[in-house]
Amino acid sequence: MSIPSNTPPMNSAGAPDLSFGNSSPKNGTVIALQSEGISRVLNDGSTITVGLTSAAGERRIVVTKHTPAGELDLNYGTWETETSEVIRLVHLTIQPDGKPLLLAARGNEGAAFITRFNVQTGDVDHSFGIAGTRELGKRIYTGLLPRGGLAVQADNKIVSVFHDGTQSFIFQLSVSGELINFGYLGPIESPNTHLNTLLITSSGFVIAGTRTGTDTRRAHMRGFLANGQPDSTFGKEGVVELEFSNNENKQISALAKGPNGQIAVAGGSYYLPSEMNFVASVLADGQANPQFNGGKPVESSSNIYSYTDVVTQADGKVVALARSSNGAQVDLIRHTVTGRLDPDFGQQGIAQAWRDPQGRPEHSFVDTLELVQPGEKLQSSGVLSSYRGSFIGRLLSQ
Repeated sequence: MSIPSNTPPMNSAGAPDLSFGNSSPKNGTVIALQSEGISRVLNDGSTITVGLTSAAGERRIVVTKHTPAGELDLNYGTWETETSEVIRLVHLTIQPDGKPLLLAARGNEGAAFITRFNVQTGDVDHSFGIAGTRELGKRIYTGLLPRGGLAVQADNKIVSVFHDGTQSFIFQLSVSGELINFGYLGPIESPNTHLNTLLITSSGFVIAGTRTGTDTRRAHMRGFLANGQPDSTFGKEGVVELEFSNNENKQISALAKGPNGQIAVAGGSYYLPSEMNFVASVLADGQANPQFNGGKPVESSSNIYSYTDVVTQADGKVVALARSSNGAQVDLIRHTVTGRLDPDFGQQGIAQAWRDPQGRPEHSFVDTLELVQPGEKLQSSGVLSSYRGSFIGRLLSQ
């Protein structure tokens, strides 16, 4: 993948959204110094961030909100929840009622838990689990991105997937945070897999990551019905392994729903530095989408970037987020419905989402990509370790 040498023309696809930001004049970027956190966009274009901060030796979980224009929402309290242990944020999702749900890991052992926050104020929702939190009783492996998935089913039940470095776990919680696990005593377990991304579908859900075992790591997807039973109609008996020139040392990092139930898939090499990235498209039943690159993944060699997230626009174009190994550089890459780079986006299909202006080597984790309505603007977000804050940036998609 080549790095664009020039910025796209103002107000064109791939250019910064100059109506958004917290600087004057606005430049399409929010640098939020309240905490280092994970952000999610809401239906009205505002953004919730759940992050971590510390003061006077005390660790805190902080929930903040930015307006659709990128300004800190002063009517939304900066709620601080004290915690005595090291916390690693894993995944954030927004319930249909607007309440944020956080999947995180606690302590050196990485004990998994889910916390829910209230929609109006950002304080902990004590009606969920025990005093707002549900401990899951398993360890999350937090060494590589992505680290886990969290989503809400059509009946408002909550599904989460992650792995401990050896096997994967699929949990189901009730709307009140009780562990119901599809009627089983414990979570669904998947040995010899590292499954860490999740997509709700019309028939149930799909989880993905990599398959381990005695052979090399292979990009791997599994389909389930809403009740947790394997979906035998998805792929081959519920399993899809993408057809690469060489399916070794591969993982799926992200899934996104597209038109007619199509699923966009992004990922690359399991080990860093990344040797290859890919974008693919499968039909709702897991079969290869013949319209997208003849049914094969679009592979691109790279020893710099890793694909960590993906979205599908309403017109079927697929956009992947690519971050450098230290996170100081982030690009968005857009493919047309046929799988080729979109010449109408950025420079030959590639647009700059983030560059550390000081070129510092500290690791940052701008790794999340979302569509913002109206106009399907492209929002990337994540932690800026070198600033000890959070980043939210928007590019135009049309």
